[in-house]
Amino acid sequence: MKKIFVVFICILLSIYNGFAQELELNMVQIDTTPIADVTKVNSIEMLEHEVTLSLYEFVMGEKPENLKKADENLANSFLGSFGIKTKNNKKYYYQETGIHDNHPVVGVSFYDAIYFCNRLSKLSGLKPVYAIGGYTDVDDWDYDIHTGNYIEKEITQDLHSNGYRLPTEIEWLYAAKGGEDYIYSGSNNLDDVAWYSKNSKRTTQEIKQKETNGFKLYDMIGNVKEWTFKTKLNREIVIRNEEIKKNDGKKNADGSTTFFISEDPLYTSVHGKSFKSSSSECKEIWYDINRNILSCNTQDIDLGFRIVRTVE
Repeated sequence: MKKIFVVFICILLSIYNGFAQELELNMVQIDTTPIADVTKVNSIEMLEHEVTLSLYEFVMGEKPENLKKADENLANSFLGSFGIKTKNNKKYYYQETGIHDNHPVVGVSFYDAIYFCNRLSKLSGLKPVYAIGGYTDVDDWDYDIHTGNYIEKEITQDLHSNGYRLPTEIEWLYAAKGGEDYIYSGSNNLDDVAWYSKNSKRTTQEIKQKETNGFKLYDMIGNVKEWTFKTKLNREIVIRNEEIKKNDGKKNADGSTTFFISEDPLYTSVHGKSFKSSSSECKEIWYDINRNILSCNTQDIDLGFRIVRTVE
């Protein structure tokens, strides 16, 4: 009996040590006092690299492609005929393209990203930042991850919570600048700091292979684009969705039934450029001309994120 107890304790310790090791995040502290009048936050910690596939899978319990609908979105919609091949061979996007655990996670929507942040905060014993309909527990969100669906209820964030979150747009731009005055984030030579169309072989690359910027951050330009939190609700889409709800499933004159698909009315900013971007697209990434505005349920093979924490 004593031996069984000892073995049980050893297993628990092994699980705990593995858990602690997986959650050892390399965060860089950044003084945001110069932009505090906008952010109301004087200091943040930012993950030095984009969230990796291994970290994402550890927190979420699955890769973005594991669900059938997400796999179809990634493999078929984004890869065309190549995607059909992966589906027929029962291979997933990550398997087929050779992306491994130390590459940035992709195929993640804004909703998946904030879900990840709250879940990671809870695992780390920190106060979650995001609330859906007033609830910070993701189990109360009524949201299925990796489906490409969207959340209809209001999303709020508490920037003074100590949990993990997406950077605001101004925080991301300030961090990308790195306290320096280069054409690109960290250098005037793009190849020194970025994976882009010319050197990436048209796929993501392992993190921390290029030089950092002045804040010791990797891949602030290139590799994958990154979600930020600057949301805007498109009222026209909201009105259209309300009309769709009224007419969805109604019988037509010929007896047939028409079904409509509503759109995601919430948009936010994406920054950073990716392995698909040209050198000209990568210039002066802190200018508004290089900002992408995407619907929050967008999933793409060059779209990921990195995380920050408010330090007070």
